[in-house]
Amino acid sequence: MKLFVKLILLNIIIPVLLVSLVVVVLQKRSIASTEQMIQEELIFQLDYVAAKIEDQLTEKQQYLQDQARLNSTKDLYYSAVDSNSEADWLGIPAYQRWKKEFASGEILEEDVKQTYVGYKGFSPAVGPSWLPIPSDYNSNSRPWFKSTIEKNGFTITSPYTFAAMNDQRMGVSMGYPVYKQGVLEGRAADIIGVAGIDLDLMNIEAVCKSIESNLHVVVGLYDKEGPILYDGDYESMIAAGVITPEPGDMMTFVDFIWGSDETQPREEIQGLFDLMSTQKGTFLTEFDGNTIVVAHMPIAEGQWVLNISQPLGWRGSAMIKEALVGNLLIGVVLAIILLASTIILRVTVIRNIIRSSDALEGIAEGDADLTAALFVHSADEIGKLGDSFNKFIKRLRELVVTIKSVITDTGSVSSQIAAATDQTTSSIEETNAVMNSISEEVNNLDRSIEYTVASIEQINSNVMSMDSQITNQAAMVQESTAAITEMIASLENVANITRAKQQATAELKKIADEGKSQIEDTLDIFRKVVTNIGAIQEMADSINAIASQTNLLSMNAAIEAAHAGDAGKGFAVVAEEIRKLAETASQSSANITNMINA
Repeated sequence: MKLFVKLILLNIIIPVLLVSLVVVVLQKRSIASTEQMIQEELIFQLDYVAAKIEDQLTEKQQYLQDQARLNSTKDLYYSAVDSNSEADWLGIPAYQRWKKEFASGEILEEDVKQTYVGYKGFSPAVGPSWLPIPSDYNSNSRPWFKSTIEKNGFTITSPYTFAAMNDQRMGVSMGYPVYKQGVLEGRAADIIGVAGIDLDLMNIEAVCKSIESNLHVVVGLYDKEGPILYDGDYESMIAAGVITPEPGDMMTFVDFIWGSDETQPREEIQGLFDLMSTQKGTFLTEFDGNTIVVAHMPIAEGQWVLNISQPLGWRGSAMIKEALVGNLLIGVVLAIILLASTIILRVTVIRNIIRSSDALEGIAEGDADLTAALFVHSADEIGKLGDSFNKFIKRLRELVVTIKSVITDTGSVSSQIAAATDQTTSSIEETNAVMNSISEEVNNLDRSIEYTVASIEQINSNVMSMDSQITNQAAMVQESTAAITEMIASLENVANITRAKQQATAELKKIADEGKSQIEDTLDIFRKVVTNIGAIQEMADSINAIASQTNLLSMNAAIEAAHAGDAGKGFAVVAEEIRKLAETASQSSANITNMINA
């Protein structure tokens, strides 16, 4: 393959393929980026639409608030009667005054069908013009009244049609609390009634249609329970005759979507509506064969659900086409740059290579003409290659000249070689002498080897001797084993003797147990002896006491005998004998005590 073809392949074809791949990747990213951009823009527009609709609701809330704050509205509560008859109310002066003040703002609200107020504990709802209500009507049980009391604030009811007024327009009711005198907005316990209106959604529909026209989107407005308040696609189908709703019928979001595409499960559609009614966001969906971008959010404090939608292709196709044109333009510019660089390389590099190749071919076919040269005039590597080749040819010519001079000098070299040959002969003789000397050295080495072999044989003999010693040691090990066996037998005899000693010890223990029993019997006898010795001790103590008393008595007798003089001498002798007897008894008692202690 020629270099130019390779250059085209590497610099044009492969890069163009890579650029095409990059363009495809960029286009996919552009599509994803476009979808993200459209969703973000739709979210921004959604906030604008929500603000417009909230403005309408805020206006009606302010109107209701103004009516609820009228002094005449609060005063009427204290004069109200629980009657559904207009005649009973006309007789109340507070009602007449309230009708004038209450009705003054209604004429400015073209979408307000009627304004009214209901009070706690009173069944009728009264307005500037008497309302056509049935006799069993109870305002306190109506959704607009109950939800307002429970929330203690502004409320919106679910939609309904004004069928009672021969008008199939859709509307809702709104309520605002009426607080007792001296309270503007307070606790639920301060509420005395509810001011309400029936609102036609005509203005809100007009806002939605205006937004659809200006922003080129489809607006959808739904009650949180699902009924459609307004839907641009639904209105278009009604106008085209695709859908013909029954009078008083209220289509729901789920029924409308499912009716348009029955392949979608109703559970999935309901889940989608639940998502829209609880959070703000966007999603892509298929509707009527188109990919639709939908932005959604709850509004009116969660009572309504708003979404706006737009076909992805309506705005995305232009943006995607614009991105594709930009990406293709980038690819074309890159291809042009690569082509230009290829041409420049062809002119500046490949042309010089071709010239060099032609020059080399001429040199090769010119019978090795060393006077030829390459004429490449460029400052790049090709030019350097030509200069280097020319220097090589010049050096080669110089070498050829040198070789010629060397050949000329070969004759003189031959004579020098002959002289050198003679010198070589003498060197050979010296070499033979050296070889003889080497032979003698080899003989000496041979004798050394024989001595080494003898030494090895002596070592082998020593090894054999060591083997016999090992055999003797094995015999000694066997004798040790026999001795150990005898020792084990002796140990068994010792064990037998130990067992015999153990039996003798057991018999000795039995004899010791019998001796212990006899010693215990002897101990009982000694305890009895000790008891008897105690009794004897008591007897000795008694004798000693008697001796003491007798000695005392003899002393008294001696004293009395001394007092009696001669008449008492005989009595004195008796007293002396009694004293001796007492001493003898006392001495005997002491001896008995000492013996008992011993």
